[in-house]
Amino acid sequence: MRDLIALALALALAALVPFAFPEDTGPPPAPPGFPGWPTELDGELLTRVPLGPREERFYALFPSHVARFTDGRAEYILRWIDAPSRHHHPASACFQGTGWTWQELPPRTSLDGSAWGQARATRDGRRVIVSEQVRGPAGETWSDVPVWFWEASLGRATGPWWTVLKVVEE
Repeated sequence: MRDLIALALALALAALVPFAFPEDTGPPPAPPGFPGWPTELDGELLTRVPLGPREERFYALFPSHVARFTDGRAEYILRWIDAPSRHHHPASACFQGTGWTWQELPPRTSLDGSAWGQARATRDGRRVIVSEQVRGPAGETWSDVPVWFWEASLGRATGPWWTVLKVVEE
């Protein structure tokens, strides 16, 4: 009898697990408070350029603001978010998902002392260096999107945040 009660209790607890981790049901509305797009980044003047059709489709599900920019040498994807989301993942997932070979490089440190995740991506003879960083409202930075995601999800980091993806031809 004791085994039967333990089994029933275990099954009842297992039935509650899906409710502890709700599914994304589609794109949530963009959060309020968006400050607008920057005109410069790390001393470089930015010019906004349109997203491509593939990016438009992907970012239609993204729960925030996304735009593409150039400074004449590099391409940037900026994302402004106020809550962690499973739609926000590292650049490696996008690049590898579209056929690029991905090689992690050591993080680099910018002039302001913040760390950037960095990798080399290669496809069809084209080689680019991809740098990525999440920036918090108090100047804190993360060079690793999963580390930021868990800190934000567990309430150890508060937003809103900017994610900066920089792509430079090698």
